[in-house]
Amino acid sequence: MRKLPGLASERQQSHISGNRSAKHDSAHLHVTGKALYIDDRPEMANQLHAGFGLSTETHADIISINFEEVWNSPGVVAVITADDIPGHKDIGPVFPGDTLLADGRVDYIGQPVFAVAATSHKAAKIAARKAVIQYRTLDAILGIDQAMAQNSFVRPDHTMNKGDAGQAIANADHWLSGQMSNGRQEHFYLEGQIASVIPREAISAFNQQSPVLKKGLALTPVKFGISFTAQHLNQAGALVHVYTDGSIQINHGGTEMGQGLYTKVAQIVANEFGVSLERVQVTSTRTDKVPNTSPTAASSGTDLNGKAAQDACQKIRDRLVDFAVEHYGVSGQEVSLHDNEVQLGERQVPFADFIQAAYLNRISLSSSGFYSTPEIHYDRETRAKRFRQRLEHKGNLSPAQIEHMRCPVGLKSIGGRKPAEIAIAIAAEILSIQNGNRGENHKKRDGIPWQGLKKLLNSHQHEVAQ
Repeated sequence: MRKLPGLASERQQSHISGNRSAKHDSAHLHVTGKALYIDDRPEMANQLHAGFGLSTETHADIISINFEEVWNSPGVVAVITADDIPGHKDIGPVFPGDTLLADGRVDYIGQPVFAVAATSHKAAKIAARKAVIQYRTLDAILGIDQAMAQNSFVRPDHTMNKGDAGQAIANADHWLSGQMSNGRQEHFYLEGQIASVIPREAISAFNQQSPVLKKGLALTPVKFGISFTAQHLNQAGALVHVYTDGSIQINHGGTEMGQGLYTKVAQIVANEFGVSLERVQVTSTRTDKVPNTSPTAASSGTDLNGKAAQDACQKIRDRLVDFAVEHYGVSGQEVSLHDNEVQLGERQVPFADFIQAAYLNRISLSSSGFYSTPEIHYDRETRAKRFRQRLEHKGNLSPAQIEHMRCPVGLKSIGGRKPAEIAIAIAAEILSIQNGNRGENHKKRDGIPWQGLKKLLNSHQHEVAQ
């Protein structure tokens, strides 16, 4: 049976065992620009490339598709439509409504209608544009206001509330009304990121020279719950093997995307067996080892898969402790695993030697593990809930620039109102103007004489904040 190199080097490396900080697998590749992505790799022999034919209609029935020019386009090997899909056509992970390819109807511009496989990506894209699709146009909903008016929602209404918001607003001292809209956002995992560092003296120098615009750092705290809102996704499995040379292999259901998940799970395994991180190998996620995996999302990858790996390790470790008690004549309290060794009362045995002894005595050194997040639940009828098993607290530090002005000199109050109340009135007036109502048509704004406020503001010279 194989043995690892001398234990002296292992003792020296034990400072990076499972409970210590360690760089993740891709760290050096990311910071040096050497990380390889799909487009960086040479093509495989006879590799085909896919291109999609996309909808040009917002909402329409598909009457017919003519692929003659597509097939005649150079390099085309296959054309695939929804009819060619043998399994599920709807790939919505939680709720239905996300079809892989349009099946008889399109619901938005750019929806994939068919796919083309060709000898190059360019050939596939060119060919996909040559299809002739005949549509029957249907009524389309093009905005939130229109959707609200037509009672058209992606999912059924569901209200969550704490207290009586309507009553609280009705009893408020000040009301501020208006409208706000924001555009769409597109998101994908670990998109290209870049950061710039502004050094603290540059900020101070700028602020000394700029009487109005001021620079600084804005700290935004974040409290984030860790779990899926879909309860059934909060589960994970793992498979752990301990080999007779003392090495350990772990497979779990999480996907490594450069976020360091594999390293963190390996640290958990190393910590459970008291060995150095180098002894642990994480193998690629595959469903013939760990089936029915949940998505790696919702910031739950380490929580779910790490706990599943820990469960498998503890099952093996419990067997090893029972073996040690019987074989070495010690109590369970006298057995501990640390620093690549097993403490057996007064005696220390190298981890690899101990594992070989367990193997020779027919102790199982392999186990599956499973974890499901406890206590989380949600009842849609009663709204009784606990969405998160734990919370993460973080902060975001960002450079900021603001326009800094003090109140007019001598301005104490207007109509008995404090400056803070006046600021609310000014904000309300701005919203009113933005909504098409000129402030001069209103004698008062929330009980404050607006014309008097305007005259007072015009009669005082603004003091610039230094």
